[in-house]
Amino acid sequence: QVSEAGHSQAGHSFTERLTDSFFMSACARTAGFAYADILTVAGPTAIMFMLLMWIGCAPMSTGGGIKVTTFAIGVLNLRSVLQGRDSIEIFGRRISPVSIQKAFAAIALSVIAVLVSTVVLKLLMPDTELSRLCFESFSALSTVGLTMDLTPNLSHAAQLVIIVDMFIGRIGIMAFLLIFITPGTPKRYKYPLENIMI
Repeated sequence: QVSEAGHSQAGHSFTERLTDSFFMSACARTAGFAYADILTVAGPTAIMFMLLMWIGCAPMSTGGGIKVTTFAIGVLNLRSVLQGRDSIEIFGRRISPVSIQKAFAAIALSVIAVLVSTVVLKLLMPDTELSRLCFESFSALSTVGLTMDLTPNLSHAAQLVIIVDMFIGRIGIMAFLLIFITPGTPKRYKYPLENIMI
């Protein structure tokens, strides 16, 4: 609301700006509706859109993104590390190590997917602004549907990249990788623990 007062919400009343902001924050996480041309939004708002698209919705919903629970585990793990704790605790419960591993794998893979997609799009569309291509990658991988008026103007090869992004985002990047990676057999032994300097 603050960053858009002089841009897409110029001339709107406080109530209209507040309503528009709530509406767009929800749409950026799943729906893809837009009350205004995304090209008219301010830079900080575009960054916030990309963050919301990346986080996405709750698990078991039809929305994309890494999911709010995955993002929450990442934030809670950061808090636990800074506080010197060896586990994540919330609401009187400890988060299982397997859940933490899966959450950080999803976060890392999603960031890598966005970076690779953006780089490939930039190679295919060298004259297009990097910020618009990055926005397009976030939107496609999160299956949101927002665009900075770029999707119709992409080359056929770039549109194919967006199609692959949307497919990966729809089934989930972890599920997509399982198509190509055979799960390993469980080991009946464990190696000794080792601490690594970080």
